Amino acid sequence: MSGPRASTRAPARRRSKRRAFTLVELLISLVAGLIVAIAVVGLSKEATNTFYEESRAASAEMSVRTAIDRIRADVQRAAFMSSPAIQRDPTVPLNQLGSKPTIGAAPLVEMTGLRLFDQGSKAKTPLSAINGFTPDALQITGNLTTSDQYVVRTATSKGASCGGPLFELQLDSAAMYRASTGANTDAVLQNIFQPVAGRSFMVRIADDLGRAEYHLGCAKQTAGVSNGVPYVELASGESFDPTPYGMVDGRLTVNPVTTVRWELMPLPAEAYPQYAALDTEPNKYNLVRSWVDATGVIVTPPELVAEHAVDLKFAFTADLTDYTLTPGSSGWSQTVVTYAFGDANNASIAGAVTSAGSAARPQRIRNVRVRLSTRSPIADRSLPLSLPDAGSAYPLRYCTNLEAGVCNVSPSVTTREWARLRTITTEVSLPNQARAFY
Repeated sequence: MSGPRASTRAPARRRSKRRAFTLVELLISLVAGLIVAIAVVGLSKEATNTFYEESRAASAEMSVRTAIDRIRADVQRAAFMSSPAIQRDPTVPLNQLGSKPTIGAAPLVEMTGLRLFDQGSKAKTPLSAINGFTPDALQITGNLTTSDQYVVRTATSKGASCGGPLFELQLDSAAMYRASTGANTDAVLQNIFQPVAGRSFMVRIADDLGRAEYHLGCAKQTAGVSNGVPYVELASGESFDPTPYGMVDGRLTVNPVTTVRWELMPLPAEAYPQYAALDTEPNKYNLVRSWVDATGVIVTPPELVAEHAVDLKFAFTADLTDYTLTPGSSGWSQTVVTYAFGDANNASIAGAVTSAGSAARPQRIRNVRVRLSTRSPIADRSLPLSLPDAGSAYPLRYCTNLEAGVCNVSPSVTTREWARLRTITTEVSLPNQARAFY
């Protein structure tokens, strides 16, 4: 009897051990799991936001570094195979009337290696005033498209494109070999002397003693190849006769002289449809590089170098020594002056040189300092932040709210209207102006 009873009780005990969770237990576990899930989601969201914020800041950092390298390359070529200040340059011959220079267009008469437009980008960037910025614009003139001078074989009085003087180039010169290697020589020469088709740029003609003249190139086609002979043609109305100017020593060479302008500006889709895909947010400014033709007209469209640029400033170090005095004599002293960013003397020394008596002396500039700032694409901070810089506060964050007229500065405000800045300052020496003592 005992055996069967034991066997009937054992399954009952096993069923009691397999009993399910109670409703209270399930609710407690669900609530605990929900709390953990919320914490994980919150942590993931914060980590994602941090990742994207740092990614945007890194993008601004990379953009400003790439842009500053481009600016440095152009600044170093100021007056390269050109003139630091043509009105005062002793290598530019006097014409038969005894005046200088031997060119007709007003921009050529005022040609200098550097020309600063103080706060020249401010009007194009309305948010600058809110943030306390006064961005500049800078024009750089020199041989910016090549490192070569092309040897002249013969000079004739009239070309086929514009009817101006024509210079046939030496085929066996090193410069021509480089222009002819692995490419269409006609297209290569045209791009070198005329970076924008249909526009007239400057041409420099020099002899072996360094004496030079500057002329307008033919707008239709300044340089190319005709009947197998490479050539450079001047604009209609230009004239060239080396004999009255003493340019008869050795060879004649020609090279392009071009001008670029660096500035900050928006690129709205209606004005620049080629940049429509980038015109996705209001109050966005960009660092651009534009060609300036020989008549002083800025050629559009500009080249976009860096997006979300907010500040561009230039400052100079100049040698203002009076070299009419003998070193060591009474009254002589070496005078090298370094101007700070925003100093009015920067605009004075790098202003227009309209005559030999102009106050501006851009030929004496020996070093250029550049300060460029870019911001992160999206405002991700709610408060401003500044860092003392040489006695003044330079902002580390940029207000993006133009409509309000002023950004919120109260700690209680949580609206994110401030974007982080990345700023680089660099100094560039001007080797092509190092011996310009006039």
